[in-house]
Amino acid sequence: MEQKTYNTNLAGLLDSATQHNAQVFTASATLSELHQKLSDYGHLPAFIDNVIKDFGNEHIRTQTKSIQVSQVMNKLINIWTLQQDILKGNNFDDFIIIHYNVLQNKKTILDIHPGRTRLYFHNSYHKEVPVLILDYTNKLQNNPPFKNMQVLSKDTCSSFKNTEYRLTDNWYLPNDDEPKYLLTQPNHNEQWHYMELQQDVKFELHHKDNVLTEITANDKTFLQYKNWIWKINTCIN
Repeated sequence: MEQKTYNTNLAGLLDSATQHNAQVFTASATLSELHQKLSDYGHLPAFIDNVIKDFGNEHIRTQTKSIQVSQVMNKLINIWTLQQDILKGNNFDDFIIIHYNVLQNKKTILDIHPGRTRLYFHNSYHKEVPVLILDYTNKLQNNPPFKNMQVLSKDTCSSFKNTEYRLTDNWYLPNDDEPKYLLTQPNHNEQWHYMELQQDVKFELHHKDNVLTEITANDKTFLQYKNWIWKINTCIN
């Protein structure tokens, strides 16, 4: 099947989803609620383990805007950029997009794109975030995962943030090799990645009694391990 990439707004996304035989809903939920429903994403302890492995014997690593260090460093930059936005007083006001399908009438697919990185904030950012659901079964309305789920229509598109989306037709979801989905990518999300950095970012691992308890970014609190829980710092020092 042909894969075509193009830019459009929310109304165009609705049209494209309809052409992919999906019904579109809006809702709002906390990141904690989303994490409970989509536990494969946003698990900070597993990510911290990856950081420890990636750093090896190093305690300090620096990401510049011109040299890619590693995939783990890329994700640290993604999280750090979002943290900096929150520390400036901004909210998560872009849709977290959930793609819903059922394989062989048994296995439920709940894939997020975009929104996976924001789920790392599930125990430190407690405001509700907007959710967009693409339902490829057209049955989700009978068993809504959120109390305030509403059908998206052309008339209600203007009620939401004006965002340009880069869409790709006939995409895949995990564990489903049939290219029938719609890949959704807000264009402005590109600013999260390392090549858009305006400064170097130095990450440093801090240990107490040989246990990693904190990761700083440019000598400021970034990730902390307190009361047996890893959290992203969202408080202005």
